[in-house]
Amino acid sequence: MADDTDESIPHSSTDPSLTILNSYVGYCNKLQVSFDENEVETAKHAFKNWMGLNKNWLMIFDNADKPDCLESFLPVQFQGHVILTSRANSFTRLGILESLEIKKLTLDQANDFLIKRVSRQLNSTEEKYARALAIEIDGLPLALEQAGAYIQETAITFKRYLKLYKNLRIELLEEQKPVLGGYAKTVQKTWLLNFQAVEDELPAAVEVLRFCSYFAPDAIPYNTITAGASFLNNSIQEVLEQAIDPILGVAKLLKPLSKYSLINIEPGEERFSIHRIVQEVMKTQANSIEEVKELEEQVINVVECIYPWTDYDNRSVAFQLFSHCLIAAEYVNKNLIVTSRSTSLLGKLGRYFFYTGAYKLAEPLYHQALLISNSLVEKDLDKDEAIDQVVVSLNNLAMLYRRTQQYFDAEPLFIQAIDIVENQNVPENDLMLASLYNNLALLYKVWDHQEKYNRIEQLYLKALVIMRSHDDQSREVASVLSNLAAYYETKGRNQLAQKNFKLAIRLLRTKYEQGEINPDLGSAINNLANLYRSQEKYGKAKPLYKEALEILNESLGPEHPTTKTIFLNNKVNDEKLKL
Repeated sequence: MADDTDESIPHSSTDPSLTILNSYVGYCNKLQVSFDENEVETAKHAFKNWMGLNKNWLMIFDNADKPDCLESFLPVQFQGHVILTSRANSFTRLGILESLEIKKLTLDQANDFLIKRVSRQLNSTEEKYARALAIEIDGLPLALEQAGAYIQETAITFKRYLKLYKNLRIELLEEQKPVLGGYAKTVQKTWLLNFQAVEDELPAAVEVLRFCSYFAPDAIPYNTITAGASFLNNSIQEVLEQAIDPILGVAKLLKPLSKYSLINIEPGEERFSIHRIVQEVMKTQANSIEEVKELEEQVINVVECIYPWTDYDNRSVAFQLFSHCLIAAEYVNKNLIVTSRSTSLLGKLGRYFFYTGAYKLAEPLYHQALLISNSLVEKDLDKDEAIDQVVVSLNNLAMLYRRTQQYFDAEPLFIQAIDIVENQNVPENDLMLASLYNNLALLYKVWDHQEKYNRIEQLYLKALVIMRSHDDQSREVASVLSNLAAYYETKGRNQLAQKNFKLAIRLLRTKYEQGEINPDLGSAINNLANLYRSQEKYGKAKPLYKEALEILNESLGPEHPTTKTIFLNNKVNDEKLKL
C-alpha cells in the first residue's frame, strides 16, 4: 500500500476482526513494516502506526457490516483515506457523522452504462430497447454489468435479451428465498442468462463456479482447482487432463466465467474473485441440503490439501489462504464432519493461530482435532492415519500448553503421544518420535523442576540418534544440537556446549550457502557468541554477533524482536571490549 495505491479488505462472515488482522499481517510483510511474527497482534499496532505516519494511501473496508469492530484497527489520526462499504447506517464510533448512501443508478445513467458496455453503435430501435432494459433492471449495477457482458459476448440485440430476461423461469425466481434482499430477483435473472451461456460454451466452467461459490469470495488461487482436482466434478478433471499444463486448464475453465462477468481474474497473480452476490445466487441453485453439504466437504478437502503447516518458510502462503481455511473450518463445525482431512484442517488452522501468537483461538481447534481423531480411531476408520493424527493433535496441544506455561497440562500429553508412537514401533514414525523427545525436553528445560530437568540430556540424545539415521534432516538435527548445547551451558559444561553449538552452525551454514535464508542460523551463531561472552571471550564473540546481525537483518528485518535482542547483545559485548 504505497503512494497512490488502494487495498480492499473483505470481511469474514463470523469474525471480521480475524480477517482484518490477517490482512494487516499481509500489508506489513508487503511494506516491510516490522512486527513480531510470534505475536500477530503486533501487526495491528505496527500497521496503525504506519497509517499514522504516511500519506497518500487509500484503505477500503469492503462489506464492513459490523463497523464497530474497526475502531481498534484505525489510528486516532491518520493522513491517508479510508472508505467503508457497508449495509450498516451508524458509524459514530469511528468518528463518521454522515455517511453517503450509494443509490441505484438513475435511468439515464443505467441506459448510458448499457450502451457503453456493449461497445457498438445502436440504431433508434435498439436504443429504445436498451432503455426498456435499463428500466427493467432498475438501476442495479451488478445486474447491468452482467446483462451488458452477455449482450456484448453473444452479439444479440437488446430486444432479444429483453425478451429472454422477461420470460426467464419467473416461477422459479418467485420461489427463491430472499437471500439477497432487493437484489435477488433482478440479479438472478441476469445471472441465470449468463450462467446458461457459460454452460453452453463449457459445462465444466459452471461446475467450477458452483464449487468456488463456497469459498471466501476474494483471492481464490488457481491451485484450489489443480490441487483439488481429484475431489471435483469429472468434467473439471477432464479439462485439466487434456491441457498441456494444469494451470492452462484452469485458465480455460475460468475464461468463459470472466467473459460473462461472473468472476474477476487478477492478471499475473493466478487467482480470482467472485462477487458475493453471485456466490449467493449460485447457492440458491443447490437442489438439496445434501448437495450443499457435499460441496462444503469438497472445500474442506481441497483447502486441507493446499493449506500448509505454518512456519517461517511458508508463512506468506498461510497468510494468503487464511480466509479460505477459516471458512472451511466453519463447514467442519456446521456439518460435524468427522474425517482425517477435517482433523488435519483444524490442526493446520490451529497451527496458524499458534504461530501468530493467537493462543486462545488455537486451543479449541486443537481440542476439536483431537476429539475427531479419537473418534476415527474408535470407529476404526482409517485407523493408522487416525492414530497418527491423535499423536499430532496431542503434540500440538502440549506445545500450546508449554508456550502458555501450563506445564502440568503439557507433560501428560507429550508422554501419551510418545507412548503411542513407541508402542506402534513403525519406522516411518521415527521422526515424529524424535520430535516428541525434543519437545518434551524443551518442556523440562523451561519447567523449574529439578527431577525432570535431569532427564533433558537423555531425551535430546535419543532424538539425535533417530534424526541422524535419516537423510536430509540437517535443520532438525541442528535445532536439537542447539537445544542440547543450551542445556550444557546451564549445567556449566561449556566445552560440550561450544562443541554442539558449532555442530549446529555448521549444518545450518551449509543450507545457508545453498541459498536457504533462515533465521535459525543467526540465532545459533548468537547463542555461541553469548557463550563466549559469558566466558569473557569478547573478541571471539564480536565477529559472531556481526554475522548473526547480518543474517537476521536479511531474514527477519532490523525491527524484529530477535534482531533487536542480538543488536543489544552486540552492544553489551562492545562495551565490555572497551574496558
